[in-house]
Amino acid sequence: MRHRKRGRRLGRTGAHRKALMRNLTIALFEHGKIKTTVPKAKEVTPFAHRLITLARKGTLHHRRQAASLLPNKAAVKKLFDEIAPQFAARNGGYTRIIRLPQKRLGDAAETCYLELIGDTAPVLGKRKGWARNQRRNKRKFRSDEDREPKPAAAEETPPEEEAPVETEPAPEAVTEPAAEAASTEEAKPEEEKPEEKKAPEEPPEEKPEEEGEKAE
Repeated sequence: MRHRKRGRRLGRTGAHRKALMRNLTIALFEHGKIKTTVPKAKEVTPFAHRLITLARKGTLHHRRQAASLLPNKAAVKKLFDEIAPQFAARNGGYTRIIRLPQKRLGDAAETCYLELIGDTAPVLGKRKGWARNQRRNKRKFRSDEDREPKPAAAEETPPEEEAPVETEPAPEAVTEPAAEAASTEEAKPEEEKPEEKKAPEEPPEEKPEEEGEKAE
């Protein structure tokens, strides 16, 4: 019986569990967010909170205590210099657990995200197979579009508005006075032409009347 024995064994020995807690905490401080199973996340949370509380105090003594629990110089340095100042006004509750609907392949264990609260939790990178799933979704979307009836050609694309073309104003109809002026101008050159001089017409010769007629 395990009376008064708190904690989870996680199917490991004591030394193995200790190494597991250290590795998960180092990854959490380095990346700000990790993906693991729910029991592991619940087990590593108190360990990570204890280290953050030591870092908030910031003395040399507390730095040595954190280094004894977490033998990683880079992780301890980041914990005291970057992570702890962000939680200076927070008393506990430095992490959160977000359960995921996906089960772990093989044993169907519940998975979750364990992340630091605040701006210290960056977005995780694209998971394995992300590009393949995107290609599949695109192909499926295209096939769905092909199945749908296409609307009429007139409704597909509205006619583009063409830029207004500047056109010269049409000449106004010529009024009657203007028409008369134009006709007179055309007639003037004909009048100005020099007329050919005609020979003077000779008066018709009077025939002499016969003498006999005079005598009468």
